Amino acid sequence: MKTAWLDPQDSRWSDALAGLAHDVYHLPGYVELAAADEGGEAIAFWAEHDGHTMLAPLVERMLPDTLDPDAGCRDVAGPYGYPTPLLSAGADVPLFFEAMKDAAIDRGLVTAFLRLHPLIELSRESWLEGSDQQQLICIDHGQTVYVDLGLDESDQWGQVRSRLRSQIRKLVRDGFTVSWNDWSRYGNFLSIYEQTMRQVAASERYFFGPDYFFGLKAVLGDRLHLGLVEAPGGNKEIAAAAVFTEVDGLVEYHLGGTADDWRRSGPSRLLFDAARRFFGQEGGRGNRALHLGGGLGGDEDSLFRFKAGFSRCRARFSTLRWTLDQEKNRHIESLWRKVHGVTTFEPDFFPRYRQVPPSTFQPDALDARPVCS
Repeated sequence: MKTAWLDPQDSRWSDALAGLAHDVYHLPGYVELAAADEGGEAIAFWAEHDGHTMLAPLVERMLPDTLDPDAGCRDVAGPYGYPTPLLSAGADVPLFFEAMKDAAIDRGLVTAFLRLHPLIELSRESWLEGSDQQQLICIDHGQTVYVDLGLDESDQWGQVRSRLRSQIRKLVRDGFTVSWNDWSRYGNFLSIYEQTMRQVAASERYFFGPDYFFGLKAVLGDRLHLGLVEAPGGNKEIAAAAVFTEVDGLVEYHLGGTADDWRRSGPSRLLFDAARRFFGQEGGRGNRALHLGGGLGGDEDSLFRFKAGFSRCRARFSTLRWTLDQEKNRHIESLWRKVHGVTTFEPDFFPRYRQVPPSTFQPDALDARPVCS
């Protein structure tokens, strides 16, 4: 088996994607942008064997000096989103993952946190087959919502909750309209997005700055789409806005918000409905699915219930917690206890040595954003 660790400029990364079903989270430019935002380096594990290919996009980070005095250990996590490792159909999954583990240990990696993709399936049994349950754990985080864009318009509209359909019709009657890709209004979107994050008291990790958003546009080009809801009145005021990605037949609702002055009107309802039309058969774009995501952290909360009103289609979201080098992990966890003077870990946090005890809590020290948006 041939294996390698790739940087985003390595042509093998893009060449592998050409033969694998993938999403925006697998593109080298996206991973590089996410890595810069998350304080790490963009890499991918690549392998070929017997006509099959594996590609796993990752963000690699050094361990804090207090936990790794020899400065030789690192860990990896998938970039923000759903960057599941990709394997060609018929590949021997356990064989490829064993090769990845061996290569990771040689590289000095201690743990890996992998976010699986709800719509790019890999058998959970295959991930766990023959593995040590103390080393490889698959965690289910609940459901996400998607719109099947292969259905005709009447079937899609029929899956929208009746009350939501009435609210969408009212928005149209009131004079709200939707437009796409007027990038001269991108600054309006950034302002609305920040308003929304403040309104919902979001974690600092969700306050993406202009560098991120303009970097996203630069990296994705015409695979990034800006949806705008214009308020009635003729003054071109933007009531809601969102960015969507479109890659390999999969459309992702990435980030969005509603202007404070129009929150009670609920204009994002019209935007989501317009998105399924724009990206689906009516728009002639040939996509398979519009993935709206799940609730915050995978919970079936108000955010999830809002998204669920647009479709009855559901998928499962899981993460993989992989302790690659158990001996080093135990050593680092022992150092963590000494550094923080704490003997117990928060059980749902991975890797455990990246958590910060409440007495020393710092927002920027969190390991990762919630797994769903």
